[in-house]
Amino acid sequence: MRVLVEKLSPRLATLDALTDAARELDLFYVPTRYPNGLDSGTPAEAFSAAQAARAIDLAARFLDAAGSTLSGLNARK
Repeated sequence: MRVLVEKLSPRLATLDALTDAARELDLFYVPTRYPNGLDSGTPAEAFSAAQAARAIDLAARFLDAAGSTLSGLNARK
């Protein structure tokens, strides 16, 4: 996600502030998606409820930024 944010940031100023959030969310990608992404156990055992809530909050920031960007583009038409 970080790479995508860095590529889009010059064109979409709303993403500039989300680079650190993208880095943090990238840490969840492999271990939560692939069964062999963890040494042992399941993602539910490896990640805490606080970490899950943080990831949801970070993802919500991206949804808000996308909504703002789309609203801005529609307003220009």
